[in-house]
Amino acid sequence: MLNIALTQNLYWNLDKATVKAKEKRTILEDKTSTLGYRGENSAVKSVAYLFENGKLTSSAIALSYSYTEEIAKFLSERYQVIGKDSDGAYY
Repeated sequence: MLNIALTQNLYWNLDKATVKAKEKRTILEDKTSTLGYRGENSAVKSVAYLFENGKLTSSAIALSYSYTEEIAKFLSERYQVIGKDSDGAYY
């Protein structure tokens, strides 16, 4: 479950219409430079996409704190930490 939630949103450089067509979650927000979706299970609260010059450049997943250890392990096995602060780690 976690593997799918954390990897299915990486459509880098695609336009917003293409990301919307690929995304299966319930849309919550559609603004000029962002898309927001409701999470699909108890681990994933929400998903957001950021577009610059019409292309996907960033994404974020808000996850439940009850999965903190599992999420940290999953991410550290796959991605390099690029920064940490009081809110957590950034990959």
